[in-house]
This record gives sequence, structure tokens and C-alpha cells, in this order.
Amino acid sequence: MRPRSDPFKELLSLILPYIYKDPVDQLEKASHLLEVIRSKDINISYLAKIILKTCHKTRLLLIIDQFEELYTLNTIDSSQKTFIDLCLSHLSYNDNNELIDIDSNISILCAMRSDFMGAAIAYNKIGRVLNDFPCEILGQMTVDELQSAIELPAHKCNISFETGLVDRILHDVGSDHGYLPLLEFTLSLLWEGISYNKITHERYNAVGGVKEALTQYANNVYNEFSSDQKQQIEYIFIQLVQPNEDARDTKQVAYKAYFNKKMWDLVTILADKRLVVTGGSGDSEQVEIIHETLIDYWGLLKNWIDKNRHFRYWQNYLRQAIREWEKNNKDIGGLLRGKALLEAEENLLSFKRFLGEKEILYIESSSNLKKKEEKKGKQRFQIAILIGIFASIGFLGALYFYSISENALAKAKKSELISNDQKNKALKTQSLFLADLAKQELEKGAVDIGALLALNALPQNGGIERPYVIEAEHQLRQGVIKHLDKNIIEIEKPVFVISLSHNEKQLAVAAGTNIQLYNTESFKNEGELVSKLSNVVFIAHTKNDFILATYNNGEVKLWDTKKKKVIVQFDGHRDAVYFADFNSTETLLATASKDKTIKIWDIHSGKELKSFAGHDSIVTKVFFSPDDKKLLSASRDKTARMWDVEKGKELFKFGHKSYVFDAKFKPEGDIVATASADGEIKLWDALTGKLITILDRHTDSVYNLEFEPKIKSSYGSHYSDSDLLLSSSADNTARLWYVGATDYRLGHEKFGSQLAVLQKHKSPIMISKFTEDAKYIITASKDGVVCLWRNLGNKSVLREFFKAHEEGVFDVAMFSDHMRLITASSDKYIYIWSLKNKLKEIATPNEELVPDEENMMGYFPLHKKIFFNHSSFISVLNTYSGSFTKLIENIEAPKITRNIENDTNSWIPIKKDDKLFYIDLLSGNKKTISGFKPLSSITFSNAVFNRRKELFAYFNENILSIYDFSNGDPKLTYQHIFDNIKKIDFTTNGDYFVLISTGESYIIDINRNKILTRLSHDKEFDNFRLSEDKKTYASWQNHYEKYFRNINSAPSKKVSIFHIANGKNIALSYESEPLTVKLSPDSLSIAILYVDGAMRYWNAIDGKLLFEYKDKTNILSGVNFNLDGKYLFLSSQDKVIIYNIQLRKTIAEIPVNTAWNSYFTYALDYNKILIISNEELAIWNILLNQSELISMAKKIFPRSLSNEEKKRYFLE
Repeated sequence: MRPRSDPFKELLSLILPYIYKDPVDQLEKASHLLEVIRSKDINISYLAKIILKTCHKTRLLLIIDQFEELYTLNTIDSSQKTFIDLCLSHLSYNDNNELIDIDSNISILCAMRSDFMGAAIAYNKIGRVLNDFPCEILGQMTVDELQSAIELPAHKCNISFETGLVDRILHDVGSDHGYLPLLEFTLSLLWEGISYNKITHERYNAVGGVKEALTQYANNVYNEFSSDQKQQIEYIFIQLVQPNEDARDTKQVAYKAYFNKKMWDLVTILADKRLVVTGGSGDSEQVEIIHETLIDYWGLLKNWIDKNRHFRYWQNYLRQAIREWEKNNKDIGGLLRGKALLEAEENLLSFKRFLGEKEILYIESSSNLKKKEEKKGKQRFQIAILIGIFASIGFLGALYFYSISENALAKAKKSELISNDQKNKALKTQSLFLADLAKQELEKGAVDIGALLALNALPQNGGIERPYVIEAEHQLRQGVIKHLDKNIIEIEKPVFVISLSHNEKQLAVAAGTNIQLYNTESFKNEGELVSKLSNVVFIAHTKNDFILATYNNGEVKLWDTKKKKVIVQFDGHRDAVYFADFNSTETLLATASKDKTIKIWDIHSGKELKSFAGHDSIVTKVFFSPDDKKLLSASRDKTARMWDVEKGKELFKFGHKSYVFDAKFKPEGDIVATASADGEIKLWDALTGKLITILDRHTDSVYNLEFEPKIKSSYGSHYSDSDLLLSSSADNTARLWYVGATDYRLGHEKFGSQLAVLQKHKSPIMISKFTEDAKYIITASKDGVVCLWRNLGNKSVLREFFKAHEEGVFDVAMFSDHMRLITASSDKYIYIWSLKNKLKEIATPNEELVPDEENMMGYFPLHKKIFFNHSSFISVLNTYSGSFTKLIENIEAPKITRNIENDTNSWIPIKKDDKLFYIDLLSGNKKTISGFKPLSSITFSNAVFNRRKELFAYFNENILSIYDFSNGDPKLTYQHIFDNIKKIDFTTNGDYFVLISTGESYIIDINRNKILTRLSHDKEFDNFRLSEDKKTYASWQNHYEKYFRNINSAPSKKVSIFHIANGKNIALSYESEPLTVKLSPDSLSIAILYVDGAMRYWNAIDGKLLFEYKDKTNILSGVNFNLDGKYLFLSSQDKVIIYNIQLRKTIAEIPVNTAWNSYFTYALDYNKILIISNEELAIWNILLNQSELISMAKKIFPRSLSNEEKKRYFLE
């Protein structure tokens, strides 16, 4: 096979007949199988097994010729890498980057031009494979080899060459290896003209010899056509060449749509003549040059390309513009204008024969629009002259023509408006085009270019007055997040080990023979520790920030990072040293080696103190016990062993059925855990060496083990110190196990039980770690994905999930403030990820402090405090320090009407010991309120307080009372009896009051003390929701209790919307029952969550359903708006979805960990969301505000696009 423009399709066409014999099955299954092959869920071995089983064969050889087409005809980097990954998926490597398994059922042979080797090994998986399977470099063929290549095929067919002809051919080929394709072509022509089983000089002269054969043949074919056809052939061939500025021109696939019918008929003839190759069918039918040699040696084609090079660059731009125009239903705003149109009109005159029908139509449509606009402009000018003439002929004449001129002016004004509208449409099309370019650049990793293109597509002060395009804002947000997410350090070689200094100011990176040092604040390189003889295997910082390094030649060195020199060298190992560990005082060093030994060294002198021999294979890990008296080692000899440090002898041997990848002491030192390629974790008694239990839930090799750090912290798990064991495996999971020593000694059955499966990865997890304070767990996998988990024992939750690298992540480090994470990969990159712009966790409250959605009393951003009302106390959350505490206890407080416009008045009434007080939440000051007679009968759960106008309302035995507290003592301003009062609230401004009772709702005018509106509704309605501006409210039946407790009742499926200002009432009905309702801040829209798990978004003015949203994996349990109403917060079982309403697109997902109906979201301001559950409170910054986003982007990306960049992206 050849890769061509779509290697997956080519592979499919090759293997499909072997997998499905029936042609009908082939047609039906092709699209699905192609989708599977494109995904990363299948490997080449699996396909090989199917083919071999069908063909009853034992081995498969896949030959991929012209592998360079993967780079010349397929320019999408991710697609190239995915195809390479598929081709290499029959090879398995371990965490030391060593080949451990090869599927013997399949072999793959790739043939590629040597000048593309650089492009190939840029993807280091190919470089790694070439280390194990050195490629055969086919250099220039010798004369003898060339002679054999010419003569042997002929000899096998009883064909001979005329005497001296072979020598003549060899002479013509000479020493130029570029003539080999020409030789191939020449020989094919010679074989076609064989006479009497002999190839003659006469035939060789006729085809033009090696140097002229291809050119002569192409010219002969070309000369067979008419002059009109020749012009069309010129067009055909320039479409088949990709002109390049900085490299040689290459072939390019062209589609049938680029040509008219006559031209495609010519393509068919050229294919018959073997100058081009066609393939595909229908809309995907395509054509390409038979070989790139034609581009290099056919002089006529070279002239065509040079002559039309600029035209071809422009034509590619034109086609992109046409695609955008068609995408927008051929809106006139997408037509060409100004300089772009002038260039297009010039090219239409010069190159009309090279343009397709669509291209000509697009340019002519743009020209016609220009003519119409010019004509209207002339009409406006003529009208202005007429008006001047009318004025000169006197008042009566002017009066006579006044009405006519006014009408003409009105038309001219209207025409000007149309022109402005067309200009806006043109700018909108350009903005959409820039947004698409921004997306492409961001996907390629060019974050700064992508963000700058998105900025140019948005309206800004001092720039072009262009319309707002939400797609551009979305791409700008992605660019900002990508920039904030990470800083990049590029290394020349794959990175498997890093070390963060104890003061967290220095990062050390093992890269080949050197150790690179970086400042973690500036990310600048601070030098390197050079060892020219061998590669670095392991590094670690000491407490005084020296660096210990081990090497693959057996050397071990202690480096002074400031002086950049070795201060101690440890000599004694005969082969690579894979691991090292210090004792607790850092006076001793233990090392594990490929030479099957473990050694203990004096850290100061470098003297070898002890050497432990006993393992039968490589020793990969070694650790001191917590008391420094023992060593624990892991080996590929299927054992882990414990050693006595002082006596230098083996104490215990811990056996497995396969390699032991890891072995760890529990921090208390009483238990040992071992992990093996047999998929088992074994727990051993460290005092007796006896097996305690086997943890066998993993289904594949277990790579890493780590006990929870021995630390007493409110951030740790719900269990006592060091009671958790973390494991990671090739089965794509990490798991938490309960290993409490007390329960082991007592023989409790829960010892060794599995607490949680951390399941998000789709490939083997290469590393898993607790942070030093045990608050988080970090896992990283072979496919480059990193997950950050909140360690909550059996309730552990995913906090961050992102594709960190294109290849495996082999080491990670978290800063102690949890705001930055470092990842290192075999893709030669190190990323320092910033988490603070997406996540700011506030507190882990106890159950008593957890508020519910209705109980937020006030958010004071200047003071960084949020207050909550509980049944008997008020709590305060400090968003700066993270503290969450009780403020006032043994009190009753009313519900507070939230004031989103001016949250400054912090005084509220409270009831304590049958006395009424006025208290300032911020300062704690209070004053007694006297003269409030009905105090003892007030139930504050039925009370509400408006802080803006200091109005207090409550109901008791269906009597509603409203008091004014603004003058100090309470003053009764309104009182009325209502039947079955259910809920009450003020509008934000305090001008109106809303009351809902059984079957009726009331709007009360506070200023006039009378009922403004009375509205009848379903008697079942027991819930209502005011919009943030308090201008609209919705009422419905609460179905939560019925739904969650399976209570059978006749449900109401209606939601009533009432607009307070105009008294308009709208009823919304759907076939599912509503669970909860939220009105947009501007009262124009309403989001309703239904029992069927969907959110439906309605127009609150006319009652039309606008759209619906369903989560693909879980039903939705909550809905909320951000403060400007542009985004929805949709709660589901495991995440909060941030949904852009205008774009109808999810822009972010925030993971949560709690019961799916026991948390809620709250919009703090325009770009922050508060998530509250019984597990934790977290504030997330999600960059929602457009002006803040643009301001931040300008600071992050301060430069402008260069003139060259503007030309490249058609901004000039």
C-alpha cells in the first residue's frame, strides 16, 4: 500500500477483502471499520490476527511504499501520528523505554525517501523504534547492482539486451541517484517495445534514453492534444502540484470538483497514458501525478508552475473564502471587497482558463455587488446636485421639488444603511474566517498566533468597528486557557526523570548524558551538569539541594548545583544504576543496579559500606525502612527482598509469579507491599516476612505503589495516618486500598479492602503519586493524559483531566501550593501547568456547615466573604484564606433577598433569646430593636429581608406582615390575610413583593401598599422562582420529592411565567414534569430541568422552546445562570457543565464528587462559580466576562501580528 492523502482509507481498501469476503458486507461495514481504524481503540496486531485467521496463514507482511506521502499528501500532524501509532502498536515498551514484547504475527516494511527521514524521526516514537530495529539505508546503487537490476528480470523472462546496450544505459545513468525513477520509467517503455525477445538500441533511441525518456514521453502525450486541450492540461497539472516557498515542490491531490466535465474527461485520458493516477468515487474522486519525478524533470511542467506560482497561492485562499461563503448560505457579506476583489478581478482576466466554475461565479458575484453599490453612490451624488439646483431657482421651485428630493434622500439614506449592513456582513464573514484560522493554529499548538487571530476577529476600542462573533471569543478563551495552563520547556531528548528541589525553586531534568537545571519561576535554563560518557538514569535532590544522579554505565555522582561540579563520586557498580534512596538523615545512600546488586555508600566520602548479592536479575528499586535499619529491593527475578543494613544479610524473600515492579514500606514500617507484572499486590508482615493478603482486583501488570504520607492534616483522607495504599496498573486504572495496621493486628475483615477505583485513563498508568500533604493524587498514563484527584478515600474525586502530552508521561511533580504541576514526557517536552486559573478550592466543611441553595445571605467581594444562613446559626466563608466557620450561634435569621447590583448593606435582623437585634455581618456590631410586639410569634424560616430598603416580611397563620426598618424602629407598612401561604420574597429594588399560595399568586406594590396583580394557577404549584432582576417569576409543582422517593401522584407538567411590569402570564407545557426552574437575569429566557434528565431553554416572552441539552453520560440534576445570562451551569452526577447559550456549546466541565442531587452551583460574579456540597466548597474562575477576557489576552499576548503574518492570513 501507499499512504496517499488518507493512509487509513488506503489501509482499509487493502485489508477489507480479507476481513469480509462478501462484497455486500464490504460496502456495509467499510465506514464503521474506517472509523475504528482511525480511533486509537484498535491495534495492528488485532487486524493481523483477523486476516490470518481468514486466510489460514501464520504471518503477515505489510509493505508501505512511498511512506513519505504521509508528510507530503497528509499535512495534519495528529493524523500522521495516529497512523504511525497504529503501525507501531504491535510493539510494547516498559517504563524504562525498553522493548519488552513484539507481536510475531505481523511484520511491517516501510520504504521512504531518505530526505524525509528528518520529518519522520521528529516523532520520537519512530526514533525509539529505529534504536531497536535499525533501518536499512539504501544508498546509491553500485554499477554491479544496477546491472543486476537491469539484466536479471529480463534473464528470468528469456529476454536479452542487444550487445552494449546495458553499458550504454549504465553510462547514461551515471552517478546521479535521482535518475533511478527515470531508469525505472525507461525500462518499462523498453519492455513494451520488445521484438523477438530482445531489447534493442533502436528501441532505446526511440524512447529517448534514460535522460530524455520521461520528458519525451510526456511531451509526446501532450502533443497529441489540440491547442484548446493543451491549455486545459496546463490547468490540470498545476492543480496537481503543491508550490512551496522554502522547499522543493511536491505533488498534491486534486478533487473532481476542481474541474469541469471536459477537463475530467482529459484527466481520464491522461490516466490511461500513465501520467496521472485517479482514485475514489463520487464527490471524493481524485487525481494525482503518477510520480514526483515528473515535477523535477518535465521542463514544461516546471515552467507552468513557476509561471503560475503566485496564482496558486492566491487560488488556495480563494477556495477557503468560497467555503466560508457557502457555509453562510451565500450571504453577500461573504463576497470579496476592496483590495481582495481588485486582485480577484485581475486574476480572472489573466487566469480565467485556470479557474473552476465556482471560482468564476464567486468573483463575478462580488463584482456585480460592487457595481450596484457604486451605482447607488452615484445616485446619491446626483441627488445632492439636484437639491443645490432647486435652491438656486428660488423658493417656489424648491418648494415644488421639495417632496421629490425628500423622498430621494430617504432612499439614499436607506441605501447607505444597506451598504453598512453589507459591510457588517463582510466583516462578520472575515471574523468567522479568522476564528477558523485561530482554531487551526491552536490545534497545531501555535497558541500566540491563534490568540492574536482571535483578537483581530473581535470588536475592540481603537480597532476596526466589526460585529461581535462568538466563535472568535471561544477561540480566544481557548488560547488564554492554553497559555495559562502551561509553560513549556523543550528538551532535545525524551524525558523520563525529573526532580523538584526542596525549596521548589529549581527543576532538574535528566536528558541524555546531561542534567538540565531550570528556574521554576522564570523557566530559564540555569546551566547543566555534564557527564559525557553515559546517559542519566535517575536523579534526586538532597535536602540541601545537591543533586544525586545515577548513570547507565554504573556511575553514581553527587553534584553541587551552584558550582556545577561533582563533589562525591560512588564507584563500584558494573552496570546501569536504576534507582537510589537516602536514609532519613541523608548520611547513607542505597543504590540498585542492573548488575543484580544493591550497595550502601557513605554519602560524604563516597566509600562503599555494604554490597548485597542475591537477586538473579536486574534490581530496579531499593528503599530504606522508616527506621533506616532495613532495605527493601524489587527485581525482575520475580522477587522483592528485605535486607539487614547493619549485618548485610538477607532477611526475607517476597515472591511473585512475574517481575516485581515496585516494593514499598508502610510509613510506620510494619507492613511491606509488593507489586508485580502478574497483576497482584501482596501485603507482607515486615516483622515476620509472612504473607498477610493478596490484593488481586487489577487485571494487568501493577507498576507503582505508594502509601499515603504519614501526615496529620485536615486535607488528608477520612482515615487515620497512612491507612491508604495507592496502586497503578497497565489495566488503565489506579486503585485505593485500606491498609490500617490496627485492623490488621485485630484481624478485621476490612483490612486490604478496595476503597476506590480511579478510572479515567484509556491506556496504562505509568505513574501515580500522593502529594506531600496527601490532599491530592496524581496519575499519568502512556497516552499522555494526566489526572488530578482529590484524595477523599472511598469518595475520591477527579479534579483535573487533561491531555498533557502526545506521548507517555513518565514523571510528575506538584508544587506544595497545589497551583502548579510539572509533567515530563518521552515527547521531549516538559510542561509546567498552572491550575490556579481554573481551580481555587476553598474548604472542606463538616456536615453541620454545609448550606443549601436558598441560604446564601450575601456575597461581599471587596471583603472576600460569603455568608450563609443555617437553622440556628450564621456561617462565613472567607474566599481569600479558605476558612469556613460559624459566625453567630443560637439565633434565627430571615432569608435575605440577594442584591446583585450593590451588595454593600451588611445589616440584617436576627432573633436571639426572644430579642430582636440588628447586626452587621461584616463587623459583628449589633443593636437592639425595640417596639416589635409580635416578636415571640415570628418564625424566621417564614421571614425574608430586603437589605436595599431594609424591609422585613414574615407570615404567621396566613397573615402577611411587612415592616420598614430603615428609621431604626420597625414600622408596620402592610398587613393582609391570605389562604395557605407557601412562599414569599421581595423584588431586588424593594418596590414589589411576591407571594404564592395554594392556587393563587399575588404581586403587592410596596409603595402603594396594595395588591397590584392576582394570578390563578394550578393548586399543585408549590414552588416559585424570581429572576435576578426580580421583574419576572415562575411557578410550578415541586417534583423532587415525588421523583427521588418514588411517590405516586398526578403530576403537573406546566410552568407558569408571570411578568410583573405588564401582568403578562405565559404557560409552558411539555410531556415531562419540571424539576427545577431558573430565569435568566434579564427575564427574557427560562431554563427548565425536567424529570427525563434534559434541560430545555425557552423564550420567556412568547413561550417558544429554543433548544434542549442532554448530557451524554448522566442525567442533569441542576441548572443555573451566570450573572450576565450568557452561560448556563448544568449539574450532573460527576461534573458541572459550563454551557455557552449563544454558541450552543460546552466550553468547560468541572468535576465534582458527591451524590448527584446533593450539591448546587452559585454565580458569584460574571466569571466565578461557587460549588457547594457536603464534601467541599470550591470557587472556579471560568473566564466568562468578554471585556475581562480581552483585557487579559492583551496582557498575555502584547505583540501585534507582523506584516508578514497579516499577509499570510489575508489581513492586508
